[in-house]
Order: sequence, then structure tokens, then C-alpha cells
Amino acid sequence: GAFEIVFCANLIDRLPDPGVFLGALSDRVVSGGQLIITSPFTWLEEFTPRENWIGGTVRDGRPRHTWDQLCALLEKHFTLRATMDLPFLIREHARKFQWSIARGGRWTRRQDED
Repeated sequence: GAFEIVFCANLIDRLPDPGVFLGALSDRVVSGGQLIITSPFTWLEEFTPRENWIGGTVRDGRPRHTWDQLCALLEKHFTLRATMDLPFLIREHARKFQWSIARGGRWTRRQDED
């Protein structure tokens, strides 16, 4: 079905094929609904084969930044409304912590598509 809000936290860079997931979002968010995506964009081949990365690579000698690719993939059906940096801390064990900053975006699905 379709939802008023779809929230994807630290998910994009852990999917086997994020392009397929992103392409299906217009069917999952109702017209006028919100899409919220946050991620530190930490691409690892153990989760996503390199050929499916939507950023974090160099093509034709130019860097492909994940945020730019993400926005380009969504722009057909969604309008970017806000962005922010979202710091977070992961405790791995008593003496080791991981500090990261995710990039967050809030999009709305265009209403003229139904």
C-alpha cells in the first residue's frame, strides 16, 4: 500500500540494490505525503555490490556523491523540502564508540501525479 509518511533511517547504504528501492517509493508514498531519508552513506560491499552504489564512486574522472545521486533519483516524483545533518553515536562495546553524522532529507511527493 501507500503511506502518508515513509521513514528510512540508515537504510539506503545497506540495501543490495538501493536504486530499485528508490524507484518504488513513488508507489509507496501517497500524493502530498512525506519521505524522510537519513544516512551517513557508508557504502560497504558486504551489503551493496559496488555496481549498485548510488554514490561514493568516481565515474569518468568525476566523483559521484551519494546525496546528489539520491536527489536526482527522487526529483521526478518528489520535491526536497528540508535537509539537515544528524549526528549519532553507536556504542559498539564498553570501550569503543562510533560517532557519525547522517545527512537527512525530507521530501514531499508531488500532488499532480495521481
